[in-house]
Amino acid sequence: MLAQWDAPGPRDGVWARWRPLPARKPGAARAALAAHLPRVLAIARGEDLSRAVELARREGLTLSNTLLAAWVADPALDARTRVYALRWLDARRAPEAAAALETALASRSDSLFLAAYALRGASDPAAAIAAAKRAYAGAATPLAVKQAAVRAIGATPSLSAGAFLGERFAELRRGALDSALVFDVGEAAARASSVSIRAAARVAIPAPNADSLATLWPLLHGGDAARGRELFENHPAAQCVRCHSVDGAGGKVGPDLGMIGAHDRAYLLESVVQPSARVAPGFGTVTLTLRDSSSVTGMVREEDARSVVLWTDDAARRVPRDSVVARSDAASVMPPMFGVLAPGEVRDVIAFLATRRGRCPTWRSARRSKRARRPPLIAAPTGCRCVSKAARSRAASACARRIG
Repeated sequence: MLAQWDAPGPRDGVWARWRPLPARKPGAARAALAAHLPRVLAIARGEDLSRAVELARREGLTLSNTLLAAWVADPALDARTRVYALRWLDARRAPEAAAALETALASRSDSLFLAAYALRGASDPAAAIAAAKRAYAGAATPLAVKQAAVRAIGATPSLSAGAFLGERFAELRRGALDSALVFDVGEAAARASSVSIRAAARVAIPAPNADSLATLWPLLHGGDAARGRELFENHPAAQCVRCHSVDGAGGKVGPDLGMIGAHDRAYLLESVVQPSARVAPGFGTVTLTLRDSSSVTGMVREEDARSVVLWTDDAARRVPRDSVVARSDAASVMPPMFGVLAPGEVRDVIAFLATRRGRCPTWRSARRSKRARRPPLIAAPTGCRCVSKAARSRAASACARRIG
């Protein structure tokens, strides 16, 4: 309400009725906000805090350096607010900025780490690379921060950055590189300033090609399940949720994906980039050619020895089997997502779909699922501690062999 106090919108904020109001005297909202800002900032969290900070910035209100430094160091705050506080301290050249920068470089937030790396790199690229190498080598460093460190180093034009990527390729050749980092190393190398590093990347990591699943194995691991869910629910072009449902919400045109994580990641990858390769029963589009030379196209909803029920554009139609002279192979109505989604987004969606299994997988449940003749659970979601880095690497190798 304060955000639009001086120039209110045409709709009522409670009932959403059309109720235009005249503009108010400028400055009234700023005075009210200035009087209560410390209290608001002390109790607000999440989106409310982000809105309060943005409103304070717009109204030109000053936040104390001590408060901003405390925000940078508070892991309970959302990353956007912490990044905003760090940049504000740096822009002011505040005495607290140096300590806040070190805190951000050691944080467990990838976006905060990248913001700190950019600020440090602007004044001292060698120190920024050294900080990123420490983050990468840290045993307790989260995977997302390691991935961010790889991308940040790869984007820095220096001999040290080239040497770092060269070491990662050596690990890849030995089979020692974590499979969750292969895509990030390849992306960083493709943008490297060194011609030799770019050439090495083309040899070691194949260019993604939707027609060849063997080139997509770097996307099997390392995705962010939270980002994948956001893409699944809100990507404007993919629109996954319009056809598929998860947790009881979504469309019914495609299969419910609530337990899709019972399949291994090779299956998930194939389903996303080549949806017609294996169509779930009842969801493929078929064309029936009838004795009178007409044809019917739709999705198979039901069939028995006497008839086939197809769901056409607007209704179900039962077709007697004795009137069918030819039947096409089923094709998925889902378009291939590679190209609609960027490779990194495909990886995030795979990570999200892999979590749709009800509980965290273990090798024991994998063995049980294998005995039940279901595809084995060969990989855990990003951040899961029940499967080690070595196990992820073995799983990636198994997937690469399977889809090759």
